[in-house]
Amino acid sequence: MTIKDRINKLIGIYLAELESISHDAGWRSDTMLARAIMYVGDIPPPSGNDTADNAMIEAIEMIRSTHAKFQLAQLLISKLTYKQRVALLASRYYDNKLDDQGLTMTDQRIASKVKMDLREFRYYRDKSYKAMQPNMELALDVQRIGRVA
Repeated sequence: MTIKDRINKLIGIYLAELESISHDAGWRSDTMLARAIMYVGDIPPPSGNDTADNAMIEAIEMIRSTHAKFQLAQLLISKLTYKQRVALLASRYYDNKLDDQGLTMTDQRIASKVKMDLREFRYYRDKSYKAMQPNMELALDVQRIGRVA
């Protein structure tokens, strides 16, 4: 498996966690992923009006904990620039999905969705992979050392 494949797998874990219904249990509002897309990666802090069901949410979250590699994915993504995050996450989220007309989401359509031109979108997406690679290699080395020890 290549480093890019491993990064894609981590991005998949990250997106799956954002899509997880356990984090939105009891709420009649957008999912964390929908909010991330709506606010183009910068999710606003809680308003203060969303604390009524905290006990229920905590109980639900105990049922299904986060993926073991979610924190690593979150850390690596946090090291990217804003445009790199947007391009990478949108690219992976819309991969193999259809648009409203039933057409496969292409780079052009994804770029339009995140308000970038095609060249800019591809530039930042590709740059995000390059930026994540050294940290991903370091994480893999740490994982290997942990298995040996």
